[in-house]
Amino acid sequence: MQNIIITIENKKYEAILYDNSTTKELIKKFPITITMSDLNGNEKYYNFSKSFSTSSENVANINKGDIMLFGDNCLVIFYKSFSTRYRYTKLGYIKNLEDLENSLGKGDIEITFILK
Repeated sequence: MQNIIITIENKKYEAILYDNSTTKELIKKFPITITMSDLNGNEKYYNFSKSFSTSSENVANINKGDIMLFGDNCLVIFYKSFSTRYRYTKLGYIKNLEDLENSLGKGDIEITFILK
């Protein structure tokens, strides 16, 4: 597992990335600042131009703070919990969820990822 810091509008969130081939590829891009777009009022996403290796599974339930990959290039951070039939590659989760929905829940937003 790898500890990272996610910065959203000057607010820092600690996160844990799982130890898998996808996260190892993602970490090579850190530090990175990306503009993530809103989808369905419950998640932020960003499409990388490069594909990642994947190990997708039917996750059934999404938890607030989950960090996942949809398909082979779409990074997703969820700010609400809900059930789903979609398949994702699990990447990790945000530890401190306080105010996460307020930080993420408004249009496109610039987010920075760094190793801790």
